[in-house]
Amino acid sequence: LVAAWVALRDFAVMFERGSVFAEWAVIDWVHAAVVVSALGAAGGDRRPWAQSLLAVIITALGGTYLSNVFVLAQPPSWLTSDAVLPAYVITFFVHRYAPRDAYHRLVSLPAVRLALNVLDNVSWATAITAWGVDKALLGAEHERARASLVTAFVTGFFSGCGGGLLSGAFSLGEDKWHFRTPPALARSPPGFAPTIAAILTACYMVATIGLRVPRDDARLAVLLVLWLADSFYSPQVWRRFASVTTDYAATTPTARPRRRHGGGGGQRKQQQQQQQQQQQQRKAKSQ
Repeated sequence: LVAAWVALRDFAVMFERGSVFAEWAVIDWVHAAVVVSALGAAGGDRRPWAQSLLAVIITALGGTYLSNVFVLAQPPSWLTSDAVLPAYVITFFVHRYAPRDAYHRLVSLPAVRLALNVLDNVSWATAITAWGVDKALLGAEHERARASLVTAFVTGFFSGCGGGLLSGAFSLGEDKWHFRTPPALARSPPGFAPTIAAILTACYMVATIGLRVPRDDARLAVLLVLWLADSFYSPQVWRRFASVTTDYAATTPTARPRRRHGGGGGQRKQQQQQQQQQQQQRKAKSQ
């Protein structure tokens, strides 16, 4: 058990810091693949590319943007890197314009989706811990922020689920963007992502600050919880992004038909009419 724990811990650290080439981090490419696939299945493949691309960037990177800019008052690391944002842009266009939908077909395979789910939860655990709590306590540029436990908790929470909350608040998973209460918060209890982010942030702080557990071991514990609650609980569904749209099933690979780019206007209008009918049916059910 000890050997398995050490092996998993070393794997998580290696994957977090591993690079494809120079600064092209593996963890960014995996997260990009998951976010692009989730929002594409939620209808992003039918919308104009600029709208869909901006939705991907906000959903994927909005959490660390909130925690760094609005909480720590400093630029997020991905904004000062020349490798992070291009990874999301390249993945988006490969997913959208690959011949014969090759990329979409690949990431829709059950084995590939499970692998992406498992690896992306390394990104989620890192966002809550290293890019969240530890960034506030150890890497904040302001001395008062480094001394505040409240700042550390808020930073860890928003780093873990802020992008999804922003996406839900501005309806980025729908054709017409509008401001609303994020679906993950418009229910009791709250959705999966904010609930698990708050719990794991608090537990990580207790472990590292109160119990003096080594940070790499505490991060692995957070990762194991995410694997059990997400990757192996629902391996074919992106539970992390389930609250991006009001329709939970929209994050499954077969929930929405992909639009063939360059198709006729009649087909596009028919798809829009079908979506309007689905929205009206959901409104009628909610009433």
